[in-house]
Amino acid sequence: MRGEIIGIINLLVSRAGAEVLIGSAMRKYVFGALGVLFLLGLPLYFFLHHYVLAPVDMLRESVEGISLKNFELRFPERSDEIGDLAGAVTRLMGKMKAEIEGISNRDRTYKDAEQRWWRSLLGMTVPSSNYVIVVDENNNILYANFELAPGVDSKNIHLLDVVDSQQQTLLRLVGQAFEQPDKVVEGEAVFKNKNHNVRILHVGQTAETNRTLILFYPKQSIEM
Repeated sequence: MRGEIIGIINLLVSRAGAEVLIGSAMRKYVFGALGVLFLLGLPLYFFLHHYVLAPVDMLRESVEGISLKNFELRFPERSDEIGDLAGAVTRLMGKMKAEIEGISNRDRTYKDAEQRWWRSLLGMTVPSSNYVIVVDENNNILYANFELAPGVDSKNIHLLDVVDSQQQTLLRLVGQAFEQPDKVVEGEAVFKNKNHNVRILHVGQTAETNRTLILFYPKQSIEM
């Protein structure tokens, strides 16, 4: 005390007794920790599963169920953060649907206008005794001056639906036109069970604007 030794205490501790005491304390600590974990962890697990994990999993399944044909997010309304996230996804899907519909409408309007253009132009320049077909970049028929099939919309008809795949000569000429864009390819082919002269022209600078014109005219007619 105050720098002076006023006495000495000699303590004798048993090593075995210390180990028993420490082991008992550790067991009490472990059991206490497990008890606290059980009492707090189990309710916390059920809380997280019911309010977080299950809704997130349901939201994931709802998002996976979205397709280009169905933009509806089937998720119940909630007044929490997950509900806000679902609302944001729903609004995003609505914007995407409106944008895709706008693009589709513009594409249909453009194709309809193009069909009218081809009808007016070729109707004035191609004699009625000749057959003419215009196909788009996917080889779907844009315009034809004859009836393709009774009761069938020409916009849903592929070139191979009109030109039999067995007509190898005509298909070969079409292939040559693809290889020589902006150049007229001429030849002979059978169309509608008659021999015709054929002129084919493939035009376009990009894949979206490629067009192919196929003109059939009788062999005995005078070329124009």
